[in-house]
Amino acid sequence: MACLKLFARQGFHNTSISDIASGAGITKGAIYWHFENKEALFAAILENMRLNWQEVVQQHVEEVDNTREKIDQLFENFYLLLVQHPDCSLFLQRVSLETDGKYAERLSEGFEGTADFIANIFERGKQDGIFKPELGSKLVAYTIICSLVGAQSQCLTNKNFNLHDVVGEIKQSILARALVKDLQPS
Repeated sequence: MACLKLFARQGFHNTSISDIASGAGITKGAIYWHFENKEALFAAILENMRLNWQEVVQQHVEEVDNTREKIDQLFENFYLLLVQHPDCSLFLQRVSLETDGKYAERLSEGFEGTADFIANIFERGKQDGIFKPELGSKLVAYTIICSLVGAQSQCLTNKNFNLHDVVGEIKQSILARALVKDLQPS
C-alpha cells in the first residue's frame, strides 16, 4: 500500500488523499471509490497489518508444540515480518506520535492482542517449568514488541546494524532473563 509508506514517512495528518493518489499512481476518485476517507484507509492498513501478523508470525508459532521452540519461531517470524514489511514499524511509531492520540489508541488495541498472544506462550512456559515463575509475561510481551519495532526502525536508519543480528540479541536478552537457571544456555 502506497499510503502506508507515505503515512510512515510523513505522518498520518501530514499526508493528504492527493499525496496518496499521486504515490499510488491513481486518481483521488479511485481512492474514494474504495475508501470513504483517510480514516477508512487507516483501518484498512491496521487490518492488513493484523492479517500479515497472523499469516507470517502467529500461524507458524501455533504450529510448534514445544514452548521453548515457540519462542525461537516467534522471533524468527517477527524478523521475517519486519523484513517483508519494513514501513510498518515506522508507521507504528509515527502514528504513536500523532498529537490527537485517537489513532495511537487504535494501535494500542491491536498491540494488546499481540501482547496477549506472546504472554500466553510465556505463561505456558512458566507452567512447564521452562520460565521463571515470577516472570511478568505481559511485560515481557510488550518489551518484545517495543524492542522489535524499535530495532527495525533503527536498522532502517543506521545501515551499520543488521536486523537479524539485533533480533537475535533481543531474543537472547529476553531468554537470559526469563529462563530458569538450569535451562540457561552455556
